[in-house]
Amino acid sequence: MSENSSTNPPPFVDMHTHRHTQTSGVLSVVNFSQKDFSNDSQNALFTEGVNFCSIGLHPWFLTKENKEKDFERLSQLASNHKVTAIGECGLDKVRGKDLVLQTEIFEQQIRLAETVSKPVVIHCVRAFGEVIAVKKRLNPTVPLIIHGFNKNESVLKELIRHDFYISIGGAILEKKRLNTEWVNFTSILREIPLNRLFFETDDKDNVEISDIYKAASILLDMDLNELRCSIYENFGKFHFA
Repeated sequence: MSENSSTNPPPFVDMHTHRHTQTSGVLSVVNFSQKDFSNDSQNALFTEGVNFCSIGLHPWFLTKENKEKDFERLSQLASNHKVTAIGECGLDKVRGKDLVLQTEIFEQQIRLAETVSKPVVIHCVRAFGEVIAVKKRLNPTVPLIIHGFNKNESVLKELIRHDFYISIGGAILEKKRLNTEWVNFTSILREIPLNRLFFETDDKDNVEISDIYKAASILLDMDLNELRCSIYENFGKFHFA
């Protein structure tokens, strides 16, 4: 890291947030789902204060009746220069309906991401095997990012082995129980290659991205500014910054 980056570190990258307000010193990727899509104008999404966003068809809100209209609208918006990623999209066995429909629309969005050369932000609940199977079947060249990861090390190792990127959220700030085990974020963070790591606030209004970075830097025993630089470099490799 250069001397200049130490005295003037890059912004904190919040890879996935639902906050539309921008914070000084933070580069936020604001997420929009099909609920936010406007039939009138894309300006309803790309407001003046939003410089980076992700747009996608969330598995919670998929319907057979609207799937074609929603995907057509998504396709129209995907090439906008403010759209930095497609998603969140993916598979959810808890709140999502009709796994066949979810898989169909998930695969459509990965193909769209390939067409516009943008990463995919993935929502995955109890369906990691299926998500990995989709990746193996489609073999996309664009990065696939698992957002809000808080599962165990065995799941993480499989994702890393299949070249997924991992985004860690506010769960890092609290003890989290997974079945009968406590999630060990120290082990999880140290298992993720730095060049595949991101952080996010997601939908947590009471969590600041800077606090997530600080917690991660402590668990990794890593200088905070060095961590900021590493994550910003990851972001830059996607041609975002």
